[in-house]
Parts: sequence; C-alpha cells; structure tokens
Amino acid sequence: MDRREVVRVLLMLPLLATGSCRRGAWITREKVCAHVYQPGQFLPQPLQETSQEAPGGRKPSLLTIGLPVLVLCTMARPPLGLLPYFWPLTALEIQTLESSIGIVWAAALIQSDADVQQLRHGLDRVRTSARSGAEHVVVLFTMNDYTRHWAAAVAAASREGGADEMVVFKDPTIPPYLCDHPALQKGFRRPPP
Repeated sequence: MDRREVVRVLLMLPLLATGSCRRGAWITREKVCAHVYQPGQFLPQPLQETSQEAPGGRKPSLLTIGLPVLVLCTMARPPLGLLPYFWPLTALEIQTLESSIGIVWAAALIQSDADVQQLRHGLDRVRTSARSGAEHVVVLFTMNDYTRHWAAAVAAASREGGADEMVVFKDPTIPPYLCDHPALQKGFRRPPP
C-alpha cells in the first residue's frame, strides 16, 4: 500500500463513520495487512535491507483505501492494541486507528531521501518537545514495490529517532512476506489470501 492509499483511507474514514459509504466495502476488496513493530527492539530483515534498485520513474498505482506512504503521528493508545492481527483489517480497526492519531507530519509519496530526512526532523521535534508520557510516537509506512527502496532508511530513522512503534501496511500477497517474520501481533484473524 502506498501513501496515496493511506491518505485515501484517512479520507474515507469520515464517510464510513457517517454511513455515507457502504461500511467496510473497501476492506473486503483490498488485500492490506498491518504489521506492528517496536523499532528499538526488533525489525524484520526485509525492513533492514537496502534495495539495490531505485524506483522507476513511474509512480505506483494506488489501492482504493488511500493511505499516505509515510506518516509520523502520536497516539494515546499503542497501535498493537488497535491492530492485534496482521490481516484482515476491519472497518472498526481502521476507524479506531484514524480517530486515535494526531498527525505530526505526512508525505503522500516518497520521492527522494529528503522525505526520509523530513521524517528524521519530525522525530527530533517530537522527541524534544514536551509530550505526555502516555503518548506513543508512531511511524506509519506503506510498503510496496515503489517504496521498498526506502524501507531500510525509514526503519533506521524510526529506530534512531526514538519512535515507540512502526506500523507497516502492505499487500500480503506480494513479497517480501513480513508475516513470515516474528512480530508483536497474534497473527492472522483468518487464513491469508
């Protein structure tokens, strides 16, 4: 899932909440899994590997849920409590996630290393600002063929910047398969696609 997908999900949440859209229709159509990690403790190998190929000039096609590719946010509750399973995500989980985050910084697309540097600056600002001890600093990252080039840099920035959690959204049918690596979550709610 790329940034536009993340943005689209966030934009769809008010529609879902008001019933203006058939509740959860996109969730049943899309193959999107969520993986929650604590970057200071453990990140799986695919998030630490530097892709040898830079993404091509063509921008990725977007999933219909519309999430931004990279988001720095704060949350009152840890994301693990909101997303206990990799897949499938439910409409209630997405609504709860959307209502729980305070966006500090977001990038619709990662176009260069400067976007990752902006994430680092945002993490520095959050770390040095006065914040509640109960507040979690979370990096949301959409991993796809286009953004995989920056996965190691985003993971390193999250770890070095002191993010409490990192949530990775991706299509579970496309490698790398994060589900094959240890994680904090319970696993699959039902068998993967």
